[in-house]
Amino acid sequence: MQALLTDPAVKLSVNQADGDGATAWMLASFAPALTLPSCQPGTLTRQRYVLLPPYLLHMAQLLKTGADPVALVVRQLQLAGADTDAEAAKRLWLKQCPNATPALREALATGELLPTLVNEAVRSLRDFNETAQKDVNLLPTSPPPSMKFVHEGRGANGKPLPAIDIEDMACDHMEKPELKSSVSWSGTYVLRAVARSRAGVVEAVDLDPISSARRQPPPRIMDYLHGAVLKALSAYRCKGDHAFSQEFQFIIR
Repeated sequence: MQALLTDPAVKLSVNQADGDGATAWMLASFAPALTLPSCQPGTLTRQRYVLLPPYLLHMAQLLKTGADPVALVVRQLQLAGADTDAEAAKRLWLKQCPNATPALREALATGELLPTLVNEAVRSLRDFNETAQKDVNLLPTSPPPSMKFVHEGRGANGKPLPAIDIEDMACDHMEKPELKSSVSWSGTYVLRAVARSRAGVVEAVDLDPISSARRQPPPRIMDYLHGAVLKALSAYRCKGDHAFSQEFQFIIR
């Protein structure tokens, strides 16, 4: 990366913002490969944990290097002339991560962006794992129903970003949701999943029932079906970072 940033053309565009208004320095300071639980604390639940293994593996690989590769990228961008407007970066991160906890928001008000986000992610993961070791039933089952994980990207002018052509995507085949046990309910249930992937894997999903049937499944059956969809999405592999939606129909007799 150091060699790339010495290129005059690259240095001239080092402060160019993307469609969301984020510069390369801001994106590096957000460190999404390390800070998912900071942005999405609702992932640390029994229902959503199935999506975490790729993130945990990547995080472990980054942290075990000894050096801090994320901080190194940030420093290299600064040396290349990147603007370092920390307050603007914090505002944009909070806009993109509205689920951030009140405690983290307070810490960000006075702390540095990158170390504050990383420390919160490490702390929350440690607390989650320690609770799981004591009694997995003490962990929250699922995030609050009102919590939304996927916020559709919009450009700096407020217009929606262009959709990705499915023909341009490189994806592996994803198996349909599997029900491993009998379901004590009969009927049709249709569910819409709106997901966002990073580095080719799904990291955040909103699940919205869209079935018009009058006989909805009880909450425990709904949770089971949602879990089956999340399990299927955990195997999704599609190169790149993008958002997509998929409908799932369960016909249970």
